[in-house]
Amino acid sequence: MIRQNFNADWTVEKGDGNSRMNSFLGNTQTKTVHLPYDAMIHEARTPDTKNGAQTGFYPGGEYIFQKHFTAPQAWQGKPVSLVFEGVYQTALVYLNGWLLTRNVNGYAEFTVEAGPYLKYGTDNLLKVIADNSLEPNSRWYTGSGIYRPVRLLVGNKVYLPQDTVHITTREVGEGFALLDVTAQVQSASAVTERVTLQQTICREGTAVLTDRQNLLLQPGKFLPQQQTALLQRLIGPQSKTHLGAAGHGAEGILISKITGIEPNRHGQEPLSSTEYFRR
Repeated sequence: MIRQNFNADWTVEKGDGNSRMNSFLGNTQTKTVHLPYDAMIHEARTPDTKNGAQTGFYPGGEYIFQKHFTAPQAWQGKPVSLVFEGVYQTALVYLNGWLLTRNVNGYAEFTVEAGPYLKYGTDNLLKVIADNSLEPNSRWYTGSGIYRPVRLLVGNKVYLPQDTVHITTREVGEGFALLDVTAQVQSASAVTERVTLQQTICREGTAVLTDRQNLLLQPGKFLPQQQTALLQRLIGPQSKTHLGAAGHGAEGILISKITGIEPNRHGQEPLSSTEYFRR
């Protein structure tokens, strides 16, 4: 899955409930910003704000963020999503006029599916309304707007969804470790796909365990996969350099990768997800 920084070249303006009329009359005052951007810190401090000392006497408000971008034709038919790490407080996310989501937790990361609403090969408009006008709403300074980065995710027709690869240590003993490795494989394809899921545990750049599974995915379906890896067989006179991967306090990397059994059938590229872990 391709992860792309989506923070450059946004515009922001203060909303006052008449943003559409102001835009029609040409009265808007917008400026170009790069995320993350806290709009509250740019407000004039006032003793009259209901936030009081909790926000350092900075008032809240409504802010409208917009970004123009082009969606390549190559994205068509692939899963495309946007990850917002933090928008304070209530966020309304629009793409080309379509409301994608309403998020009411200003501290929580959230993801929106963009693919069905994109216009490929031409200009698209992403708009986020960050409403922090309900005052007071916190015991400390919160900021306003898109105060954390935004990422664009583009997958292939068969992919590993974000945050679905996990590694858990079930048991650790002298010279061995029992690990559970789970992954979710998702298909956005319109036809049945045959792929291989490969999961590799690495230690200091060296693969210490690799497992492969051949999967048959029906259109639009997902398969949860779980594997149990016993690292005891890696411990021996010839494998002393890998002992740390099975012991307490060891650091390692889990790499999950999907490849097509018929790789040229759809021109798919390998998809991978990397998880860092410490045991």
